[in-house]
Amino acid sequence: MSMAPPERKALADLAWYVGQEGGVLTSGRLSNFCKWFPAHHALNIKQLCKNCPDFSVVDQAEGQWTIRLASVEQEAVRNLAAFIRSMGRPLLSKEFSDLQSSHKASAAVVYSGDRTLSRFCQEHDDTFTVETSPGRPGICIGLRSWARSELPILEDLTAFLCENGGSVSSERFQNFYAKHPAHREAIPNLRAFCSRHPDRFAISEGTNSPHWRVTLAQPPSAQLAARLAIFLEDCDQPMRWDQLDGFYKKNPDFRAVIQQAGGIRSFCEKYPGLLLYEALSGQTDKIYLPKHCCLFMRGICNFSEPHGKYLHASPAPHGPLRCGYGRRCNYGHWQLIEQQAFADARGSAAAEASKSRDPEGDEADSGSDWESSSSESDAGVQAATWV
Repeated sequence: MSMAPPERKALADLAWYVGQEGGVLTSGRLSNFCKWFPAHHALNIKQLCKNCPDFSVVDQAEGQWTIRLASVEQEAVRNLAAFIRSMGRPLLSKEFSDLQSSHKASAAVVYSGDRTLSRFCQEHDDTFTVETSPGRPGICIGLRSWARSELPILEDLTAFLCENGGSVSSERFQNFYAKHPAHREAIPNLRAFCSRHPDRFAISEGTNSPHWRVTLAQPPSAQLAARLAIFLEDCDQPMRWDQLDGFYKKNPDFRAVIQQAGGIRSFCEKYPGLLLYEALSGQTDKIYLPKHCCLFMRGICNFSEPHGKYLHASPAPHGPLRCGYGRRCNYGHWQLIEQQAFADARGSAAAEASKSRDPEGDEADSGSDWESSSSESDAGVQAATWV
């Protein structure tokens, strides 16, 4: 269905706004969106969303309804499936609180619009199974056979796209299935499978053709996460999510990546080694940098658990971690962040430019460790370490 430019603009603005809200917006809070974008006040937002595949609309009691971003819904599916795989067994509904503690945004999506956990899994029954046991309260959530170990499929599909220039039209995937016949049964709906992994694949409609196309996704969100960490380090303070215009100007791809991730909060939760999101009641939420204990990361911390503001991440998040020294770290932690942020030909020059901004004589003493000592109190630690 074709849309007029004002309607397309309204949907683009709504996608951004709903993303900032965690990927879910109730009709009762739509007035806040109209305050931000008064030009869209007269439009029928509910009907626009029903006509756009980027959104889903769920009707509720008493005329209320909820908007969900499709990308955030798929993120919740991926996170729940990954959590069940990490357990090595089906998930009991009473254990869902463990997922809530690590993926708050996705858990909120699961229960949005008066939906239950069981209903969420039934809506995505191509991935999940739901069973009840006599005499046992609650439900048991399992994974379909293909979802128990999808990494080989992802790797084979990525390799196939690379071999074909990074982009393949849907009618040409017969060659993929001919090469990997076992994957045909595992992923009977290839388009749905690719849509569940927007960090790897992008789906687009064909031009003057009934066929759709799969393209390797760009740019890597991990690179932008590292760049955002450097931006926050340069600012030397937490930032409200609506204060990131300077970063957006330097990294125009960031808005699309944030929308794809389901909002800035979900994006930060994907990279806990680099970014932390703080939801504030009555104030605009903030993004700040974590302080992972440098000594713990090197296996020499005298504390057996987190101390002061210094984190002991076990298991450690994937990718580089920002330690308490930040840019002044002499043990390679900050260099790993710069390498991820500038993973191209400009890397060396960018890293040098970043280093040149350090105040003279403000480097961490490689011969001493300030973060922890069995004879120091947490107060002393906090006073000695750069904030």
